Amino acid sequence: SDASDASDSEVVCEGRSTEPLRPGDVITYWSPLHVMGDPRGRRETTVLATRPRGEPVLSLANGECLPADTQVRRVRVFKYGKVKERPSGVYRRINQFRMTEASREAEDLEVVTEAERVGRAVARGKDAVRRERAAGSRELCLHIIQE
Repeated sequence: SDASDASDSEVVCEGRSTEPLRPGDVITYWSPLHVMGDPRGRRETTVLATRPRGEPVLSLANGECLPADTQVRRVRVFKYGKVKERPSGVYRRINQFRMTEASREAEDLEVVTEAERVGRAVARGKDAVRRERAAGSRELCLHIIQE
């Protein structure tokens, strides 16, 4: 889609860019497995590695593989060893970003993988059920945990 069809918060940029995409940057995108705009398809993850001539081009903390023409937006940037907010990013195809072959260890970036996030949510749910049982509750309450 072109920039005139996008909302102000989701500007799309065409053409080659000088904007870098580096390991440690946090990106947001719509999963290719969902229809654009479906809230279930909205993703945010950390870039672990960039391989401009590789396939896939990006190694992501959530484990997803994205085609090079997927549009992503940097929401936080990893610069000088710190992650900083970047609210004014625009959506670009991955292959439009300036990239060099680089990688970082997830431990260095304090990345939470999708499996870790889900594991923590399940553990919180189990703890809540145990507390209810200990408090004498006879009903089992279903807790919906969202992050």
